[in-house]
Amino acid sequence: MDPTSAVTTALRERSPLVQCLTNYVSMDLAANVLSAAGASPAMVHDPHESADMAALADAVCVNIGTPSPSWADGMRLAARRAQADATPWVL
Repeated sequence: MDPTSAVTTALRERSPLVQCLTNYVSMDLAANVLSAAGASPAMVHDPHESADMAALADAVCVNIGTPSPSWADGMRLAARRAQADATPWVL
């Protein structure tokens, strides 16, 4: 089995929960790509929920393009929680 197939198979078997904090422009695309890859996307931006969601997620993805002040707060809280919990996250 080639390495790409092994990674894809493992990803689909695990179906990781990925919190994706992005903007309206790329939200649909990010969700569709994650779903097609076999992950379970969760678009949770609200600062009252984002840190709790990051604690549950297998990974966190933050896209800072055109955020509102509230979404920026949610992004910061989620990234801090992911870092504190040693959850993989990407900016």
